[in-house]
Amino acid sequence: MIRLLLLTIFLAGTLGANSHRYRVHPNKTIEIIVIAEGPDGLLWLGAVDGLYRFDGFRYRRIEDCPLPAVYYLVRTSDGTLWAGGPGGLVR
Repeated sequence: MIRLLLLTIFLAGTLGANSHRYRVHPNKTIEIIVIAEGPDGLLWLGAVDGLYRFDGFRYRRIEDCPLPAVYYLVRTSDGTLWAGGPGGLVR
């Protein structure tokens, strides 16, 4: 009985400490078209209004991206991320 109680307390503490890993981070202003994972584990999002990077907590719009919309994202074997859209292809 004591082992079960200790196991329950341990699991409750573990789930509470790591609950941030299971949260959804909505951002209703981004209309995502495509997603790719970068070599550093970050997510790159192609959207109707450009390119975004998601680090697990925040979305950051890449202001230097010359494409008005990003429809394709590809990561090559050397880790380079390529983005394509109506304005062409950029890296």
